[in-house]
Amino acid sequence: MSLADMYEKIAAYDEQVEDQYEELSDVEKTAAEYDAAGRIMARGFVDELNKLGQMPPAGPSPDLVKKTGKKPWEMPTPKEMPRPKAPPKVMK
Repeated sequence: MSLADMYEKIAAYDEQVEDQYEELSDVEKTAAEYDAAGRIMARGFVDELNKLGQMPPAGPSPDLVKKTGKKPWEMPTPKEMPRPKAPPKVMK
């Protein structure tokens, strides 16, 4: 199915929906609008959940915990960890 075919199919469906929408009463129209708004909010909520699910976990990495042999709550916080030293500047 080409992109043009998909567009035609969606346009035909949109016309059907518009025709059905005109036949609805005011209460049904309001309900349909709230339903559409709810679906949009739900999609946004799921998108945010997916973003949070892709974030790295807060706290020390499991590899660091295995390497040091300490429990996660025994690990130093980022503020307590020593900062890496800057490489020496090379003068030309």
